[in-house]
Amino acid sequence: MYTLLLWLNMPINVIIVIFGTVVAVLMVVFMRWSKRNMQANPDLHDQIGQEGHGRALDSSH
Repeated sequence: MYTLLLWLNMPINVIIVIFGTVVAVLMVVFMRWSKRNMQANPDLHDQIGQEGHGRALDSSH
């Protein structure tokens, strides 16, 4: 996307604003998606690190 905007000879200030807006919008989308998932299944947070490499964070070994 950045390369395309540069190729279109857009001013760098406009490119920065567009890129920042895209990042902000995507963050809002992912935050809402995460919130919906947590509301649908509240046990998701407890499942983090139960299997795999997350167990390395457990201090009981």
